[in-house]
Amino acid sequence: MDIKKRLEYLRGEIRNECISYGEIAELQSLKEHIEDGDVELLQWAEEISCTYCNLDRPEKDNKLIDIGDGEYVCELCIKCEGLTVDN
Repeated sequence: MDIKKRLEYLRGEIRNECISYGEIAELQSLKEHIEDGDVELLQWAEEISCTYCNLDRPEKDNKLIDIGDGEYVCELCIKCEGLTVDN
């Protein structure tokens, strides 16, 4: 199995909002193959959450952003809290 292709398939399932529980478990088993900065996959594989509101799996239009030191913030909190984030 080509792991990178499988991760991209699972990313597509996340984006299409049709990922199954089995696929989430598969993604969690593949988390060691996910790049450190790939927040989109990591939020599903490691259950990372927004530091401000604890949202762990935001909707597709409210993504988590890595702000460093193991902390993440969702785009909605950036707007509501008036935060600035350097990517």
